[in-house]
Amino acid sequence: DTTVTSLEIPSVFNNIKARVLQNCSQLQELSLPYLGADYTENFNSNLAYLFGSGSNADAESVIPQSLSKVTINGGVIAENAFADLKYVKEIVLSPEVTKIGHNAFLNCTALSELTMPMIYVEKDERNDKSLPYYYGMAGAVDGSTIPYDENNLLTLHINGSVSTGSRMFYKCYGISEVTIDNAEVIPEYMFEECKYLSKVTIGDTVEDIRHFAFSETAIEEIVIPDSVKYIGSSQDPAFTGDEIFLANYAGDIFNCCRNLRKVTIGNGVEVISSGMFYGCPIEEIIIGENVHYIGKNAFYGLENTPTIINKSKYKEWVVSGPVNSVFMDALMASENAPEKIYYGFRDFEDDYYCKNHNYTIEDSGGTTYKYFLNSNSSQKGTEEQIKNWKLVFYSPTDPYAEGGANSIDGVDDIEYWYHDDGSDWYHRLYYVTPKMWEKPQS
Repeated sequence: DTTVTSLEIPSVFNNIKARVLQNCSQLQELSLPYLGADYTENFNSNLAYLFGSGSNADAESVIPQSLSKVTINGGVIAENAFADLKYVKEIVLSPEVTKIGHNAFLNCTALSELTMPMIYVEKDERNDKSLPYYYGMAGAVDGSTIPYDENNLLTLHINGSVSTGSRMFYKCYGISEVTIDNAEVIPEYMFEECKYLSKVTIGDTVEDIRHFAFSETAIEEIVIPDSVKYIGSSQDPAFTGDEIFLANYAGDIFNCCRNLRKVTIGNGVEVISSGMFYGCPIEEIIIGENVHYIGKNAFYGLENTPTIINKSKYKEWVVSGPVNSVFMDALMASENAPEKIYYGFRDFEDDYYCKNHNYTIEDSGGTTYKYFLNSNSSQKGTEEQIKNWKLVFYSPTDPYAEGGANSIDGVDDIEYWYHDDGSDWYHRLYYVTPKMWEKPQS
């Protein structure tokens, strides 16, 4: 039929004969269900039979060159199911699809939009190949790189979650844009080192964004929706009592995103997790109403003063480790700045080096700095800045915490306090509850 432009095959059919589309020269859109086992000798499924497999030279003659969009409504996508479809621009796999076979998208050279649920394939099943490489996605890297066109990068839509696992699209250079909907978790390292990924839209079903999820990408702006509660492994659901994970080795969600300049943190987030914006040149950040924890090195490397719009309802914040002086200056100068910030570093016994001796340093210009800040010049904080930031140094074991003996000039002008409750929660990888940060009244 040379007049049909769109065709939907309903689920009542259980077989498609070979070459049924061959002469549909105007067909642009095709929607069909998964049709079960194949009735032919040469292919593993009807999809592969209909579209040709990766080794099938007849694929181009079987499928009309006019076909630009294919939708599959559920089932298992066979190996090589879409391989060598050189004219199809868009493939949509519904959330009911449960599996995607090896090299399913290999040599789909015109493909610019792919919609699929998150489907993780265990390493033993894919012979240790990276997941996008296993799928045959353009730009996937695993020892070698599957060819990709920088002028026709892929827009990826995640429309659900069948299973999750780390590094699902790791080092897939062919992806430029991602939208995530109908999923609760963005797994760890999911898009790490997708170097051309510049735009990410996170849907309002997402509750958990795990560490390194978008590390070393080209993202320019990110909006974290109000639905997100757990960020950078900041809260471990295995624990109870609203325990917040401020570990030194968690976070780094946007680590080294060198183009990230605008950030919006939703109202569900309490923690700006460790290394969350490490190496990001942020120019504007909107902080949601529940943020009151900042993890170690969250803004490491920030050099230029950002615009901070602080909507937090909390007046007392916690900083768990080294912070960036540029960020702190901007935060404390912003409208609705915190009134007090409690500070601790790692196991809290290392709030500063040589605490029983001299814990200041002199740079070449003679300026005195605290060691608790990162050592490079853009990260340091002067004594005056420390006072302006209203920091309260926290130590669970320091017997001088309540006195002024450790202040630089010997005057009790910097506040210290400690809370020794007999537990070891303050060790290097630690959990704290908001209750632990309340200063004892007596």
